[in-house]
Amino acid sequence: YSISVKFNDWDLNESKRWTGNLSLPENKELTVKSGNSIILNKTGTPNRRESDPVHGLYNPTKLRLLNNSSILLESNASIIVEEYSLLQIQTGADIELGNGAEIIIQEDGVVILEDGGLIKATSANAKIIIENGGTLQLNGNNIQLNNLSAVIDLRNGGTIKTADDVD
Repeated sequence: YSISVKFNDWDLNESKRWTGNLSLPENKELTVKSGNSIILNKTGTPNRRESDPVHGLYNPTKLRLLNNSSILLESNASIIVEEYSLLQIQTGADIELGNGAEIIIQEDGVVILEDGGLIKATSANAKIIIENGGTLQLNGNNIQLNNLSAVIDLRNGGTIKTADDVD
């Protein structure tokens, strides 16, 4: 068998499930190639000593986009946030959605857009979908929907929260 390890490959060429405490480093761009997905959800491997009444022996998954990092979702690519997982777009970081790309916030999933972070959904049919039990927390108000078919789809039971000083 042969294993090839690349430390500077920032293209996701097949769908992946990610768990744990993760950060996209500063000044890096991750490209989720067309038709592929990142699924953020709870690990199936115990990773804490003491049981928690909500999470049991499993810490929730967290993906933080650090300053000047970005994720490009090519056409029909997606990020799915579920099972108490968190996607945090920090100041200076951004996510850009290509044609038909989606950010899907499912039950108990949370996406936090910090002040100075950006979600750019300017392509046709780009969507931010907030499903029943999902939450989009706006600590800043920098979502660009610059296409008639780019939408925020707030479904029954989904929530958009804002910080006190967000217009």
